Amino acid sequence: MNAQLSLSQHAALHAKAKPEGIAFIEGERRLTWAAYHAASNSLAVYFSDCGLVPGERIAIYLPDGIDLHIALLASEKAG
Repeated sequence: MNAQLSLSQHAALHAKAKPEGIAFIEGERRLTWAAYHAASNSLAVYFSDCGLVPGERIAIYLPDGIDLHIALLASEKAG
């Protein structure tokens, strides 16, 4: 990963270059880069709609797995 890119920039590049490439595997569940990007965008919009603004902190309490990674990316995108 390029040290100059944020996580959201890195994910967006992968989603554009390899949308059907596998970003995560968790048991039988697989998530493509395009799906990861889309899910995090949807959650980022939700966070913003709930009032999250850049610079604010939020708590994310999820077990380690795909959903946690989606939420972390969404929080970066939202602010």
